[in-house]
Amino acid sequence: MADGQSLTIANSVLKNVYAKGLNEQINNETPALDRIKSTSQNITTVGGLGVQFAVHFGRNHGIGARAELEQIPDAGQQTYAVGTTGLKSLYGTVKITGQVLNQAKSDYQSFVDVVDEETSRLKTDLAKDQNRMVYGDGTGTLATVTTNGGSSQSLVVDDVHYIGIGTRFDVLQVATLGNATPTPHNTNGYYTVTAINKSTNTITFADTAITAVIGDVLVRSGRTSSTVGRNSWKKEWTGFSKIIDSSGSLFNIDPATWPDWAAVEYGTVGALTELKMNAVVQDIRENGSRPTRIFTTPGCYNAYWNTLQQMRTYVNKTDLEGGLGNLAFSTPGGNIPIMTDFDAPAGTIFYVNENEIQMNTNVGWEVIDEQGSMWQKIQGFDAFVAEWRNYSELTTRRRNAHGKQTGVTEA
Repeated sequence: MADGQSLTIANSVLKNVYAKGLNEQINNETPALDRIKSTSQNITTVGGLGVQFAVHFGRNHGIGARAELEQIPDAGQQTYAVGTTGLKSLYGTVKITGQVLNQAKSDYQSFVDVVDEETSRLKTDLAKDQNRMVYGDGTGTLATVTTNGGSSQSLVVDDVHYIGIGTRFDVLQVATLGNATPTPHNTNGYYTVTAINKSTNTITFADTAITAVIGDVLVRSGRTSSTVGRNSWKKEWTGFSKIIDSSGSLFNIDPATWPDWAAVEYGTVGALTELKMNAVVQDIRENGSRPTRIFTTPGCYNAYWNTLQQMRTYVNKTDLEGGLGNLAFSTPGGNIPIMTDFDAPAGTIFYVNENEIQMNTNVGWEVIDEQGSMWQKIQGFDAFVAEWRNYSELTTRRRNAHGKQTGVTEA
């Protein structure tokens, strides 16, 4: 039989026809960030120097009972402290070649407009990272090394859920964390994650082997040289883990001096019970506040679900935005909706008065285009870069309006 045209032969001249779009494989939910941004009262526009706010701590104690003709109490006065907070600088960058800039955006055979794809997905990535920061302590810690090791291209850490394939990171030496600029193990640029084992909390990277020790921390890095300090250490938002804490200075007010500034905190909770949860709510109530929403992990949510299964034949249900239904925690002051978030830290439940959380900002996400164009040419190369910036910070003006439980056994 004579040879005819076949796919084997035709492959040299035929083109692939691609399905539209890309198939998402990662979680882009940002529940905490969405809640903070959902009401205008949580967004405060400020100047570049940040915010100062007064906090009322003490009553006028010039009061008291006296006998007839006995001298009345000396005058007293209210007591105040002043909190101060600045803005954090957040950035995102896209780099693309001249050929891609001009070709991909008009080639119908490509999966997507590569330029638009990169810029639009960067916005999603920035929001996802901010959602992580909502729960952080401001240090920028992605994970902490939990095992001493010899020279290796892998690390065992406490948790890998803030780390993804391609994450660029520095490993900061634990002995130097108290310094203004901690010393990284890596001296020739960042490490890049190439593999993750979630069952063992092990990450692998394709760079020079290091000898890490317990307590070393991983932070985002963008440095491509030996310049120390080009990472996110202590430059991220002050998140719930720092705001909702019973110790440590926050916005220049220290609960060691002003005890009423401390948030309610219960550690090493273990097995979750309604009684333990109610203790947090009642302590916050004693401080003159009430949580409006509970933020936690799916595992802690499941632990609460289990307590209801054991003790009740029904559960409370509250309606959330978008028609979603979810559990609520019943208190004498009413139900408190529970919101689960995969970015919340393991074994932790945050009891938040959302009216007492503010996002201070003077620039939301915007393109740096003072030179007149979104795309800036890289000198000496047929390549272009686009950069985004955001000046903002999370704050509270009433730390004791919130509470948290740590060390909760997840289900």
